[in-house]
Amino acid sequence: MKYLLILISFIFAIGCEFSIAQDNISEESSRPNMETHSTNDQNLSNKEKYDLLYEASKDIHNGYNIDVMKSLALLIIGIGWFVTSDKSREFFTKSRAARKSAVIAAVVLCAVHVWSSISTYLLSREKTSLLSALKYVDPKYYRNHEITAAALVLNLALIIALFGVLIVILCSLKETARKSE
Repeated sequence: MKYLLILISFIFAIGCEFSIAQDNISEESSRPNMETHSTNDQNLSNKEKYDLLYEASKDIHNGYNIDVMKSLALLIIGIGWFVTSDKSREFFTKSRAARKSAVIAAVVLCAVHVWSSISTYLLSREKTSLLSALKYVDPKYYRNHEITAAALVLNLALIIALFGVLIVILCSLKETARKSE
């Protein structure tokens, strides 16, 4: 069973890397070549550039906030399920494989969430930087759609803490299983 869990984790990791590589390939193939890109970029007015960047910045910010709230809600519900359900605790206490799988899944999901949050933060900074470089409007008009480092750190701290609580609950079930044997 241990080797099956290792194999599943390995396949998941390879799958994620393959998926990222596929995304990069599809992005590169869908982009116009740099000569066309720079020509098109020069044909856009500052207002058009601003509008595109501003809308992208808003979408990134809104998507990030929705992802964070969904993650927090899912973790709170998951923790509540373990705390209030005798059947779930009994199942995870008896099934070592399920307990280990859940811990591995929690660690992987936490890592994916951290990676995704940092990537989104960097994308937000890039859009804000491009907006600033345009010097089309004062930054006070678009800064509220920027994901700040403070917000990123706070959100990651909350998510990681809740993942930690979930993992501690799962690991404490292991101790319960040992005592009952």
